[in-house]
Amino acid sequence: MQQKTGRPSEADSVMTLTPREQEVFHMLLRSMKAKEIAAEFSITVWGANYFIKQIYRKLNVNSKTQLILEYFDCRQLIEEEELKK
Repeated sequence: MQQKTGRPSEADSVMTLTPREQEVFHMLLRSMKAKEIAAEFSITVWGANYFIKQIYRKLNVNSKTQLILEYFDCRQLIEEEELKK
């Protein structure tokens, strides 16, 4: 699904993430911090931050707040499209 701007929607972009990045993405949506993500996966905080930076780059966002806002905006658009069907 593409937004009216001609760029891929957030949902399409999320599908480009690796399985581990998708897991981290969902942890970020639950407001988990890098330290908590690192503990969950038994990796260093540096490793968790690496995944977070990769996600931000792939989804073209600069902060956790922007990530969350764009994700929920996208979900709203998808739900509206579903209701139109």
